[in-house]
Amino acid sequence: MSKSILGLIVALFFALPSRAAQPIFNISSLADVSHGQIINIDFHVDHFSQIISVQYSVNWNPNVLKFKSVKNFNPMVPGLSPAVFGTNQVLLDAGKLTLSWIESSATQITIPDGSLFFTVEFEVVGNACQSSSIAITDNPLEIEISEDGVNNVGLVTNNGQVNVFGEGCSQDLTLIGNSVIGACGSTSCIQFTVDNFITVGAMEFSLVYDPAVLQFNRFQNFAPLLAFGKGNTNLLSPGTLRVVWFNGNAQNDTLANGTTLFEICFDVIGTGGQSSDITLGTNPAVMISDIDGNLHNVVIQPAVITAQCALQGFAFLADTVCTTPNGITCVDVSVNDFDDIVAVQLSMNWDSTKFVFDHLEGFALPGLDATSFGTPPSVHQGQLTLSWIDLTLNGVTVPDLSTIFRLCLKAIGPVGSSSPISFTNNPLEIEVANKADSVLVLTTVPGLAQIKQTCDPIDCTIGYTIIPTKPACPRESTGSVDLTVTLSTACTGTPTFVWSLGSLTTEDLTGVPAGTYTVTITLGTQIVIANTTVMDPDPIAVTGVITDPVPAGSATGAINITVTGGTPPYTFKWNTTPVMLTTEDLSGILAGAYTVTVTDSKGCTFIPDPYIVGAEYSASITNVTCNGGSNGAINLNVSFGTGPYTFIWSPGGATTQNISNLTAGIYCVTITDSASSTRDTCFTVTQPNPLVKTATITNDLSENCHGAIDLNVTGGTPPYTYHWNTGEATQDLINLCPGQYCVTVTYSNICSMDTCFTITAGGIGVNLSAQQYGGGFETSCHEACDGSITSTVSGGASPYTYHWNNGFTTANLSTLCAGTYTVTVTDASGQTASSTIILTSPDALLVSLLTTLPSDPSASDGAVSAVVTGGVPIYTYQWSPVGGNTAALNNLSEATYFITVTDANQCKVTGLADLTIGGNCFEGIRIITPNDDGKNDYFIIKCIYSVANHLSIYNRYGGLVYQTDNYQNNWTGVDVDNRPIADGGYLWVLQTRPQNGPAQIYKGTVNVLRTAD
Repeated sequence: MSKSILGLIVALFFALPSRAAQPIFNISSLADVSHGQIINIDFHVDHFSQIISVQYSVNWNPNVLKFKSVKNFNPMVPGLSPAVFGTNQVLLDAGKLTLSWIESSATQITIPDGSLFFTVEFEVVGNACQSSSIAITDNPLEIEISEDGVNNVGLVTNNGQVNVFGEGCSQDLTLIGNSVIGACGSTSCIQFTVDNFITVGAMEFSLVYDPAVLQFNRFQNFAPLLAFGKGNTNLLSPGTLRVVWFNGNAQNDTLANGTTLFEICFDVIGTGGQSSDITLGTNPAVMISDIDGNLHNVVIQPAVITAQCALQGFAFLADTVCTTPNGITCVDVSVNDFDDIVAVQLSMNWDSTKFVFDHLEGFALPGLDATSFGTPPSVHQGQLTLSWIDLTLNGVTVPDLSTIFRLCLKAIGPVGSSSPISFTNNPLEIEVANKADSVLVLTTVPGLAQIKQTCDPIDCTIGYTIIPTKPACPRESTGSVDLTVTLSTACTGTPTFVWSLGSLTTEDLTGVPAGTYTVTITLGTQIVIANTTVMDPDPIAVTGVITDPVPAGSATGAINITVTGGTPPYTFKWNTTPVMLTTEDLSGILAGAYTVTVTDSKGCTFIPDPYIVGAEYSASITNVTCNGGSNGAINLNVSFGTGPYTFIWSPGGATTQNISNLTAGIYCVTITDSASSTRDTCFTVTQPNPLVKTATITNDLSENCHGAIDLNVTGGTPPYTYHWNTGEATQDLINLCPGQYCVTVTYSNICSMDTCFTITAGGIGVNLSAQQYGGGFETSCHEACDGSITSTVSGGASPYTYHWNNGFTTANLSTLCAGTYTVTVTDASGQTASSTIILTSPDALLVSLLTTLPSDPSASDGAVSAVVTGGVPIYTYQWSPVGGNTAALNNLSEATYFITVTDANQCKVTGLADLTIGGNCFEGIRIITPNDDGKNDYFIIKCIYSVANHLSIYNRYGGLVYQTDNYQNNWTGVDVDNRPIADGGYLWVLQTRPQNGPAQIYKGTVNVLRTAD
């Protein structure tokens, strides 16, 4: 089916059903076929429901299989015949077959699960030990399965494999994992190396692990494959990781045997003795192939992480012992948290080629004796079982680390050999129960039996000192940790070390960044856990004072800098020409931009932002006098280039040098000189905060003119003047009779606010006050619901009851949206009083971006300016990936730039500017990782700002999840209700509406991977 077929049924475009599952094509496999044999490979289907078209390619290795025919077509699929298969001889010789079927009447076809779809007949032309996959691919024809002729629902394929019989011909691609001991609470890393990694062009597989023992942290240390890195991996769900990679140059790669494919780091969250394999999963199943889709057979040696913890909870411990050849040694078996125990069952194992059972002794539990054990020959040599019950059922308690019996073994192995003494579930499972009839979760610590020419006594203690050293420079990996371990004279053997940093096993750490590091020190049954923190040195910091040249154009400017942090003394390198100056300060300099590199005695460097001496433009700003007023002004001075200059301001579109009658806000201007050189800059016009009044009202309860108003005013520009309707000019009023009292509060002689208060006589009164946010608003952000109201009742008799117009009955309210709130208070005698308050919110915080594209793809003369409205000034700006914090950026190269604007109330809005020149317009990026890290958070379509458009995004089942008119490159993987959608692949369709020309449709796919690193 060609791409044009997908456009035949446009009328169904916006009526997309939801699928229960994708169609599954199961391809049969054959092992041990012979050269010259004719074989049949069957294609069966599941979930083939309501389908009207199927298109895909089938690939195989033409050096192993030769196409003969297609047959056994399913009679329930109209039109499925040899005519819909592409059997061009050139393609067949390359091991490729295409299928392009469509139900001509657009009738949706459903067939039962497990149905045979068709059969491909091959002749085996390969030699012994050769193999070939039979795979559904998109080469040369893309995979497209549709229910409506427009939307591609995709498919799932379980590919087949044919192996030609031969002796000793295993060439399996092997993933080899290592085993590590991970300290509990630390991070441990395992690695997978490869053998027979030959002619590989694509990989997809999953790795599974036990999420109760391990928590995924990161992938690292990737093999040198083209564009292979963290973006090719992600966490599908706790316990399942996915790896997806293909060679973008359409070439095969080969890695030498033993090459590390990648490392995976986990946080060890299990208990001591627990372990987890990291091995291949089934969703997705492993598929490693060459660039033509021929699959490799893959086997794996799982990686293993075993948790090693300090003792906590119930534990069995075996001792570390030593004996001479043919000698007898006894292993102490001790316990921890042995409290109220009524039953114990366990097995112990050892290497029977090194030691054989001799006897038991030292029984230390009531009723425990030799009859409680299964010993050789009742069990196999190298095994011991124990079954013990406290017949009183009262439970037995012994001190921690008490020995409950000793297992004595005879050495039969050579000098220098040893055997672990392990607690296992073979042949009896380990179980411990207390008198509460609880089966306990337990830890086991294995012992070690050694055969030496001479043995030291075992009475070992471990001591240590740990000294951190800072990195030479902040954020560098040059720090170190010096660990010194001291052992008592009774210790034998060498301690082992497991660090939280990548499961390193060295005694010391070198080349580490700042951070906290934990090490587990183990010697026999002795475990010591130590930690330390490596601190960064103080960073270099530079402040500067600039003196502009006077008069303009003269060499009378200066820069005086002050350096702190780092390690003195410092050296300096300025970007001056023709001579690079190395003094701390500069004087006698012309106007310009000056950059200095500061280096301390340890070689750490810091480059502060450029110092601009004699600015190319400046402005005299008149701020708004009264909140909400419009008497602001900007008078612009320009000194760069050659006049005359032209000006374009936004917002407003003014073309004069100076602008006036301004409200508070940000105003941006593009200045162009006579040589067409441009500068973009923005200025902020501020205003005083609005006047905010609160008052404490004392009503005239005794009806003898003893009322009062205690007024509090904030905002504006103090001092304030007051004018009451009573003629008073004080802030507060006392000795008031019942009535209404109004006041005009004035600042700066012209800005004022009127408000009135009511004094009631006797009875009950209620006053309301609200929390104030910046800007004089009662909620922080537009549509935020974080307002609160406090009610104050005077008079009347308690208790009081409250009834608000929103149904609440408490004295105070919180988490309120903007709006009008009225409360009626009733006292114990039935008297009532009401009061109303209005909560306001700022206008919506919005940002629009003005852009100037670079003059060509290699130039860095682009610019972008942010124009912000709404919210509460003053605004702060954070750009990425360049890291600026001003409203405008200059000297930009071709890229996409993102901005986050934050207002005075910490409300945020984001935007982006695409400074891409030309290119393949209306192409979208393939993967987004919307995890708010400022990197790849948005779905970007090139040239999207150049034309009116409508964007629709569908899930793999054809369901519409998002749509918008005039898309602005701001989709972050959310649905129409702004809720995050699931990770996975999505189809996007863009309809453009040029002013001069017909509408165009573009489509593609995008993967949402929030869990990608």
